[in-house]
Amino acid sequence: MPDLSSLTFAARETVWSTTIASYLPESACEVRTAYGARCDIVTSLYAIEVERASKWAESIGQSLFYAAALGREPAVILLVADMKRDQIAVGRCAVACAAAGITFTWMDCQKPEECIEHLINVFE
Repeated sequence: MPDLSSLTFAARETVWSTTIASYLPESACEVRTAYGARCDIVTSLYAIEVERASKWAESIGQSLFYAAALGREPAVILLVADMKRDQIAVGRCAVACAAAGITFTWMDCQKPEECIEHLINVFE
């Protein structure tokens, strides 16, 4: 797993997107839509928005837009740096995604090795 200690959180999101995509078959990162926006990860089935937990509400709209623009199913992966701090955001995002039909999961950035297999199972 990459060492991200010297990076800003925005840069970390890009690294996490690339790392996650490397484990998902037939995936690509930063796929540009016809509208100029870029989806973090695109697979044959999903348009996946990867976002830090504090921006959970934005992730929902982005995933819906990317899915519509790319003809895929919407999905969100929240990056959780501290579950104690991010627990409410994860819960809110889970409820909203379920209501909107968005595939949702989260990744513990402190334990990425434990999360990769789960992510693969969610998006296979």
